[in-house]
Amino acid sequence: MDKEIAVWDPVTGKLKWRLGGIPELGVINKLQWFSGINCVLAVCIINEQFILSFLDHRVKKVILDNVPFTLAYMIADAVADETRINIYLIDGFMNLGFLDCRQLPFQEGIQWMSENSFVLGDDFSRPESIHCHEGQLFAHMRSNASAFSSDDWVLAKVQLLPCIATWASFHVGSTNCVLSRVQVPPQLQD
Repeated sequence: MDKEIAVWDPVTGKLKWRLGGIPELGVINKLQWFSGINCVLAVCIINEQFILSFLDHRVKKVILDNVPFTLAYMIADAVADETRINIYLIDGFMNLGFLDCRQLPFQEGIQWMSENSFVLGDDFSRPESIHCHEGQLFAHMRSNASAFSSDDWVLAKVQLLPCIATWASFHVGSTNCVLSRVQVPPQLQD
C-alpha cells in the first residue's frame, strides 16, 4: 500500500502540501520536520535495514533516500537536533552517534559520541525512541527514561516506575515530559 504524507499549516488551518505514492518508505517509525534542509525526515525500516529518508515538499518527492544502516548497528531510533545540524542516533546499547548534515550525502558515516556500555537486562531496558529538546537528549525505554547531558553526553538514568507498568509513549516539549503508560495485568507482575 502506498504511503501518503501531508503537512498542515496550523496558522491558516489549511493543508500546505501532500505527498503520496511513496511505497519505498517501508515502515515509518518517525516523521520530523528538518528545517536545516527544509525537508521532512522519515525514519524507516525497509527490508531489515534502518533507513533515513528526506521528503522534499518543493519537488514533492523523496530525496536522499539511500541512507541505509544494517540492523547489525542495532539502531533503535534517530532524531534531528534543535540546531538542525545533526541527526542523532541511538543503538540498542544506549550509545549515541550522530550524522553531520552539513556534509550531505553522509560520507563520514556515524560518528559515535558515547560508549555507555549499557548492559541490557531484557526488552524493558532496550531503547525505543530518542527525543531532543533544548539541547538535551532523552531516551525512552518501556520501564524508564534516560537523559544524556554535558559535552560528553553522559548517560544519567532516571527510573520512573518499577516494572509493574510500561510506558507506551514519551514526548518532550516546553518544560514537561508527557508519558502514557500501559498497566501490566496482575498475573504478569512479579
